[in-house]
Amino acid sequence: MRVLFLSDKDRWNNFVLANRGSFLQSFEWGQIQESQGRRVWRLWLIDEKIDENQPIFCAQIVKHNISFGKSYLYSPHGPIFRRGIIGKIAELGDFLSKKREYFSEFLDAAKKICQEENAIFLKIEPLLKSETHKTYLLETALKKSNKEIQPSQTIILDLEKSEEELISGMKSKTRYNIGLANRHGVKIIQCGELNKERYFEKFWKLLGETSKRDKFHLHSKESYAEILNIKSDYFKNELYLAVLDDDVLAGAIINFFNDKAVYLHGASSSKNRNVMAPYLLHFEIMRDAKNRGFKKYDFWGISEKWPGVTRFKQGFGGKEINYLGAFDLIIDKRWYFLYSLARKIF
Repeated sequence: MRVLFLSDKDRWNNFVLANRGSFLQSFEWGQIQESQGRRVWRLWLIDEKIDENQPIFCAQIVKHNISFGKSYLYSPHGPIFRRGIIGKIAELGDFLSKKREYFSEFLDAAKKICQEENAIFLKIEPLLKSETHKTYLLETALKKSNKEIQPSQTIILDLEKSEEELISGMKSKTRYNIGLANRHGVKIIQCGELNKERYFEKFWKLLGETSKRDKFHLHSKESYAEILNIKSDYFKNELYLAVLDDDVLAGAIINFFNDKAVYLHGASSSKNRNVMAPYLLHFEIMRDAKNRGFKKYDFWGISEKWPGVTRFKQGFGGKEINYLGAFDLIIDKRWYFLYSLARKIF
């Protein structure tokens, strides 16, 4: 058994795509992190008894610096376990026991990086849902964390349904508001390369207004710009705006990766709220994604902490999904305690 560090972009993405991995584990998302000054490792676990060329799983890990020269490592929606090899693993012994063995090997490699990078802990947020998975994660020295970075609850719409089925699955108020925005003359713009900088400036201004109104933290302007700049045949983030006359009323950055469109970032104006532009914005994004062959639309997070946003997303129908959330491998107990305390206070 070996843990390798992979730098082959196509090989990495092909594995992530084949095993239904998240865009957060894509090579391009790692490049975005690197553009913001973060170190990235791409771990690739091989069991030669099963396959010398393809891994059992992969995990992209990102270093986040914090105060006092400390850091933590983070694997968003990782690791990704290879699909369709249960039988091969079972031939080597008890399946869950072998899976724990593989996971322990990964944690040992990650722990070594943590020690080299002066990291307090490793945080993972795998796309897992079953209690069986939770049990084996906790059996490998991980601690369930209350601090999630990615949302563990979301709503996903099935874009393989007909447009009529999607509309009928929405709440009546949502259908009405989509029609209302149309009647008011709201237009949806998919912002390509033409006038890219001008559209981005409008969205950035809208983000600033939204963050002040709704009291949430913004990333740097350069971070949002880089999210839109890095793209490939596998991966793309696109900006959509809802416009009435010359006013931008709402905007969204959507990630397209694998078979899924994901609502990453959004903003809305306090002006002309009565025309319900965000409803039409998301409906038209869904239609565009569906027409381009994407199978799912992920609203990327619901929570009782955000009742208004959650009600808005629930209005479109879809299926509510609950993942297991975040788990931490603690490297330095004292600093982990201090860091956790600081997060509660500040």
